[in-house]
Amino acid sequence: MRHDVPMRGVGWLAIWCVACSAASTPQDKVRSGPSATSMVPLPAPSPAPSVVRTSPVMTASPSATTSPAPPPPLEPFIQPNTATGEIACGAGTCSIPEEMCCAGSRGFSGQDVSICVQARGGTAKQLRAHCEATDTGADWHGRLCDDSTDCTTGHACCSEHPDLGLSAQRCVAIPDGGKSPCASAEVCQKGTCRGANGLCHDGTCVGASVSIRCGTAGTCRGNTPVCCRTEQGPRCTARGACARGATECMRHDHCYAGQRCCASLFGTFCSGDCTGDGNTFTLCHVQADCEENTKCVKEMPTDPYGKCLSR
Repeated sequence: MRHDVPMRGVGWLAIWCVACSAASTPQDKVRSGPSATSMVPLPAPSPAPSVVRTSPVMTASPSATTSPAPPPPLEPFIQPNTATGEIACGAGTCSIPEEMCCAGSRGFSGQDVSICVQARGGTAKQLRAHCEATDTGADWHGRLCDDSTDCTTGHACCSEHPDLGLSAQRCVAIPDGGKSPCASAEVCQKGTCRGANGLCHDGTCVGASVSIRCGTAGTCRGNTPVCCRTEQGPRCTARGACARGATECMRHDHCYAGQRCCASLFGTFCSGDCTGDGNTFTLCHVQADCEENTKCVKEMPTDPYGKCLSR
């Protein structure tokens, strides 16, 4: 989890980084898992109650009869866009596209109560509600895919975290141009990234071509592509190894397809959305680096980089 504070300027970035490019080749996906878990069907809706007469002579007057409230309308079925195969689910697996995994835990012990249920599509909130129909006493997260090969052609497996304590993995349509549709991250396993310039690292797709100038540490690339500010000076580190002051990108093309290079006082990183809680900004060199309705603002005209702000 990132804890960012408002950035007052990014002129310091010019001292740290000048971008180049390198390449990496993904590997084949390896899938393994324990025995299948039985699908738990959702409870069938209760039939409407019928009127039972206790006597052929007595009849109920309309004013004395209270009709039961109609059930809320069901949400329309949304295609989950999953392919044929299996996905992990707790100690077992679920068969897609017929099933999805309700990954769940219960209580302070975090007991794993993950189960397979009938598959459906939807947002992260809709998938959680779908899982809660089986048991409302657990913390549920809907999962329709392990990586993008579990999705149909033209879709990518996105890990989404729209709210605190809410997450999902679902197949999202890839937009024209081949960019990743994932606002947070595309989930992967050993080379399954569907976008260009993709490398699977620690379960998510990252940019494969990263080469960052890091002061006296030289150029950071390969297995140590991050420029990290330390008390001993700049160091090149592996992704995720820099506790604070990490420069992971200096241009958008350092990031995975569709992601942008975001900046804060703590450094730079790649994400599908740089706005977040308002404490991070899209890094820009020229106006073309900014999203629609934003402009590239530099603290000093001579600064090589600035931040995209609302017009």
